Amino acid sequence: MKTKELQELLEYFGREQACYTSLLDLSRQQRMLIEDGQMDHLLAVLGHKQQILGQVSEIETRLRPFKENWDVVRQSLSRDDRGMVDDALSTVEELLGELIGLEKESEELLVSQMSGVRQEMNEVATAKGVSSAYAQIPTSSPRRVLDFGANP
Repeated sequence: MKTKELQELLEYFGREQACYTSLLDLSRQQRMLIEDGQMDHLLAVLGHKQQILGQVSEIETRLRPFKENWDVVRQSLSRDDRGMVDDALSTVEELLGELIGLEKESEELLVSQMSGVRQEMNEVATAKGVSSAYAQIPTSSPRRVLDFGANP
C-alpha cells in the first residue's frame, strides 16, 4: 500500500473516531434528557446526532473500497503500518461498542418512561370513567331524602 493510501485510510479512521466520540457525548446528553423528561431538548440532540451519522455514512462510503479488499489491503501493509491500522480499528470498535451500549440503555429508559406514561393515561381514563358514571346517578335534594313522610 502506498503511503498516501495509508494516510488516507488512517485519516478516515480518525474522522470516524471523532464522529463516534461526538455521538457518545450526544448520547450521554440524550440519556440525561430522557431521565429529566425534557423531550423538546431531546429532539434537538437527536437532530444533531442525525447530522453526525450523515458524516459517518460519508466516511463509510470512502472506506468501502478498502473494506471490500481488506485482506489484500492488510497484507500490503508493513508490520508497523498494520499495527497502526489495527490500533485505529480497535479504537473505532471500542467507541462503537460503547455507543451501542449507551443507545440500548437510553432506548430501555425511554420505553420504561413511555410505559409509565401509558399507565398514567389509563389511570386518568379510568378516573374519568368513574367520574362520568357518578355524574349519571340521579340526585335527590337532601330535603326530599330526609322527608320520608312528606307528600309530593
